[in-house]
Amino acid sequence: PKPLQHFGPTLYSPLATGDDVAIAHGLVWIGSGLGQLTQRQGERAYWMALAAINSHKRAVNGRDTLRPGEVCLFIEERLGCRIDPSHWARDYASTWERLARHIDRL
Repeated sequence: PKPLQHFGPTLYSPLATGDDVAIAHGLVWIGSGLGQLTQRQGERAYWMALAAINSHKRAVNGRDTLRPGEVCLFIEERLGCRIDPSHWARDYASTWERLARHIDRL
């Protein structure tokens, strides 16, 4: 499918375009089934989906995946609100796992 043609370059190519990344992000976000979240949770999960793509990109390039503190900072930089990594297990871990599983299936 056409969207998957953008997902590969996003993970593997240093020449991925903005369109590649945007379409891959949409593919992960829409396909994750996280649309039932509250608005606040959804805003954070939306950016968490992009962080999950970046984490997988690091993994396929032989680097460590993003740690919870890095994901929280990634979201903070986009939303301008404090995300406390000490609440990761309670508030974010299940969403992160769901996004990671979806990316693995792609």
